[in-house]
Amino acid sequence: MDLNALKEMHKGIIYIYLAFFTFKLVMMFINREKFRVIRNKTKLVEMILGTAILATGLITWNAYNWNVENWLLVKIGMFLLAIPLGIIGMKKEKLVFAVASLLLLLGAFMLALNHHAWLG
Repeated sequence: MDLNALKEMHKGIIYIYLAFFTFKLVMMFINREKFRVIRNKTKLVEMILGTAILATGLITWNAYNWNVENWLLVKIGMFLLAIPLGIIGMKKEKLVFAVASLLLLLGAFMLALNHHAWLG
């Protein structure tokens, strides 16, 4: 697969996941009962999206010969911190943890998109 196509697929999956996570977060804030119904009915979708993000990210990183740059380490750290915060936030309905997870995910995504402009 073409590297640019792979990167665009990875970004597209992330856009979908972030929109999905944001929707669930808003539902948690607005209506807890509807949030619980949505959360229970969409667990498989969330697992598939999360796995797809991880798989396409690793395949893309492999295409770059596992090159490690500082911005990438920060991005991976943010992503790894966001995962347990998101799980706790959604499972235990802790809004602060869920918001922190979303902010870390958005920050990691923005870092990935803009690291060339920010770091030169």
